[in-house]
Amino acid sequence: MQAVVSIGEMRRADEAAVALVGHDTLVERAGEAVASFALELLGDPEGRRVVVLCGPGFNGADGRVAAQWLRQAGAVVEEYDISSGDIDVASADLVIDAMFGTGLSRDVVAPKIADEVPVLSVDIASGVDGDTGMIHGQAIHADWTLAIQTLKVGHLLGEGPQWCGSVRVADIGIALESTMALLEPDDRFLLAPKPRDEHKWSVALGVIAGSPGMEGAAILCAQAAQRAGAGMVRLVTTALPGSAPWPIEAVRAHFGVDELVIAVQDLDRCHALVVGPGLGRTEEVASSVRRIVAERQVPIVLDADGMFAFENIDQLATAVSQSDASVIVTPHEGELARLMGASLDEDRVGQLRALAEATGAVVLLKGPTTMVVGPEAIDGRDVLFVTQGTTSLATAGTGDVLAGVIGALLARGLPALHAAGIGALVHGLGAQASQSVLIASDLPYLVGEVLDEVLHGS
Repeated sequence: MQAVVSIGEMRRADEAAVALVGHDTLVERAGEAVASFALELLGDPEGRRVVVLCGPGFNGADGRVAAQWLRQAGAVVEEYDISSGDIDVASADLVIDAMFGTGLSRDVVAPKIADEVPVLSVDIASGVDGDTGMIHGQAIHADWTLAIQTLKVGHLLGEGPQWCGSVRVADIGIALESTMALLEPDDRFLLAPKPRDEHKWSVALGVIAGSPGMEGAAILCAQAAQRAGAGMVRLVTTALPGSAPWPIEAVRAHFGVDELVIAVQDLDRCHALVVGPGLGRTEEVASSVRRIVAERQVPIVLDADGMFAFENIDQLATAVSQSDASVIVTPHEGELARLMGASLDEDRVGQLRALAEATGAVVLLKGPTTMVVGPEAIDGRDVLFVTQGTTSLATAGTGDVLAGVIGALLARGLPALHAAGIGALVHGLGAQASQSVLIASDLPYLVGEVLDEVLHGS
């Protein structure tokens, strides 16, 4: 996991580091790291023109140190203090943006830089908010960003990713304890291999999904769970028996809407449940879902219509509080706004933490950067980010697949925060492995390929 910090966390770490090693030492380390990255981008620096745009504070100081190193390496360096007036960079081999750092909270006007001129930003692209990724005024559009010590939330959320370009982290020796982390591909190995004595009921999952016309959601969820390692999937649906090509490996039971609660009571050998994909949105369904959550004996993933059963935070919190078994909710932004009863603001981390604390549920917010927030920290972390998702996931049914994957990981015994985070990770990695236009029914197999090495050591 790669640490991610808020600006408050970084500021406290900076203050402690300055007290320990000194301001000048930190600036020298950061400036040298920027120069080293710039030299990597430039290749042979002899005679190459580099423009360094310097602002106040740490960032400007880092840029000036980088300029000194680049001159010594043979580059032709021009330094500009942004307070000196209008700056127009029509040509250069590289622009180093050392104007404004992550603590920016006011609008800025960026210098004019020709589109064809490559830009390297120090810590974050100037004009991007370090905590939200929102843009203050006119931002610098960087091709690369060298994050100092650790990633910031603004690199991952809002418009930050598209303005910061490719982000690399430079370690300059600032000790910090972060409550947030970015999951990386190797973090899927947090999932232990299957033990030799595992049998089909060791990882049994109940899926309560599907209704007339929405059979596909149940099928995708069940198949994804199987590919993610569920040895037994028990599928409870209100759809008709002959209405779809049901997965032959799943044990199915068809019930009326008024029988759902009774049907779930028969899933006593399942170690987790997924509730909601394609289940329907009638009040009868909603009432059954609320009872299932309140009476649960095992962890539950609430997806799609499972979340729709709850009209507000208080209603969800009441149901969650009835049992100690974990609950994971998986909203996209529209579903989140409906549940919270308010429009979303820029502080996604703050909003999700408030929702997790108020309800006791783990919240997975789907999006270009998926966020997973728990009501309690595990190993000091309560927020996980996943950036492996691609635009190919913006197609019907991929959310049903994600719910099945998370359910299988819950049934395997992972803590809810990790099940949701690793589920989103392998879901994204599966999408990345697609070699054609992706449809949701491709995903279960691709997820299985991603997890094969983990579960079977192949």
